[in-house]
Amino acid sequence: MKLIVRWHRTFKESFHQAESVSDLLQYNDILATRKGNDLYLHFLVDPKGPGVVWKKTIRDGGYADV
Repeated sequence: MKLIVRWHRTFKESFHQAESVSDLLQYNDILATRKGNDLYLHFLVDPKGPGVVWKKTIRDGGYADV
């Protein structure tokens, strides 16, 4: 239980009061959240390559197709 509490303290900023933006990604095994200008990626499995491909970009608080 102590391990879970420590993990939560470390990463809670990326979840609490954050907006889900996972629809911007081409992957089902990565979750993305946004809080203000900060973007958080949550990998559910080990990354398969050196980068992440986005379907869309965030500009001026909105979404634009790439």
